[in-house]
Amino acid sequence: MTLGTPDSPSVKLMNQFKLYCCFSIFFLINILSYVDRMLLPAFGTQISADLGLSRQEFGFLTGFAFVTVYALCGPVMGALADRFNPARVLTVGIAVWSVMTALTGKAQSFVSILIPRLFIGAGEATLHPAAIGVFNRLFSPARRATVLSLFILGGHIGVGLSYWIAGTFGESVGWRTLFITLGATGLLFGLVLWFFVGPEIDSRSLKGDAAVRAQPQLEDIFLTMLRALRGSPRLRVAIIGFSLVHMLYASNQFMQIWLATERGFGEFEASTLFGSAYLLVAIPSGLLGGFVTDWFTNRFATTKALFLCGVYLLTSPALFMLRLADPESILFDLGLYGAIFLLTFPYGALLACVLDEAPLEIQSTSTGFTMFSCNVLVIGGGTWFIGAAADWLTTQGSGAPLTTSLLVGDAITLCSVGCFAWLHWDATQRPTFGPQKDAS
Repeated sequence: MTLGTPDSPSVKLMNQFKLYCCFSIFFLINILSYVDRMLLPAFGTQISADLGLSRQEFGFLTGFAFVTVYALCGPVMGALADRFNPARVLTVGIAVWSVMTALTGKAQSFVSILIPRLFIGAGEATLHPAAIGVFNRLFSPARRATVLSLFILGGHIGVGLSYWIAGTFGESVGWRTLFITLGATGLLFGLVLWFFVGPEIDSRSLKGDAAVRAQPQLEDIFLTMLRALRGSPRLRVAIIGFSLVHMLYASNQFMQIWLATERGFGEFEASTLFGSAYLLVAIPSGLLGGFVTDWFTNRFATTKALFLCGVYLLTSPALFMLRLADPESILFDLGLYGAIFLLTFPYGALLACVLDEAPLEIQSTSTGFTMFSCNVLVIGGGTWFIGAAADWLTTQGSGAPLTTSLLVGDAITLCSVGCFAWLHWDATQRPTFGPQKDAS
């Protein structure tokens, strides 16, 4: 018995169901990956005390130790996701990062927590390139900002959830048990991905692009990426702008320590405060961000770059309110919520702005290279700088060393506005600019 022809309502309904099931699995995996990644900074004061870490060592763990490997592996994982089934590539990555997350719970020294952290970075480097490869097979480019915003929302939920978990269960359960539990959970998701999503991706070909369906060799993929970078100043500027925004991610690695040491909150209170605020703001802003971006660019026949400029300029005062306001004042609360909004609301547009400039056949590779740039140049360097600067300012007798270092990081974040302003200006100089084409 057959369910019907490929165009029958029953078959279309089943295909839609499979599509959204695949997306939901990636959404949940993204939540899990960010919980794994951010649980270390969420337990910053406790882990630092247990293992005797300095702020510079802690910054190295949350920065270079993770992001350098993550970034170096990103372009390679992107090329593998362009060449092979991206769901299979991600399954291997999940297995690696989940085992290493569990081993983190057994760490007894700086070195024994450093080694798993390196491998977590390698494993998680598969996620975003593989997700882009899968979404290219499942969704049309016209829905890109919305789909990416919803997917990235999972990461925002994971960031908030990690701090909420640390604040709510950290004292009773302990950070070691939580790391081991997360590792086991990740292995279960890997099995679901392998047996459900992998076969579905095998059965689908990329829509409307013979070059991608041809599965180019890895050498051709890297050469195409190199030519795109050399030949497109817009792609280069979009990647730089994307990277600069991530200085705020570097700052967030120190959020729990900063709230506890310089803003008067208890250790677990600081984790709960940031986690709850992040979830409260990130979920609605992440849901709305992609829809508003698509509406804005279509309604006003303009670029995503202009949209990003407007969001960052309007919300930038929140960063300085957060750092400088009295923690008991409403300005501090508004600054906290505004800073989270600045990071989460436009993120889908931020990534779409880069992908719009990248050739279709190397979308996963372009994602991996972009992650390489922002992680090595900004997040890795930023976390090390903030930690080292705070340690140095402490020796100089500063009363608020982290606050000063974080303010410098916030200023670097806002330099991204210049990149997006140039992208919009350059698009308006083109003859094709207008309602018929979104040039960004």
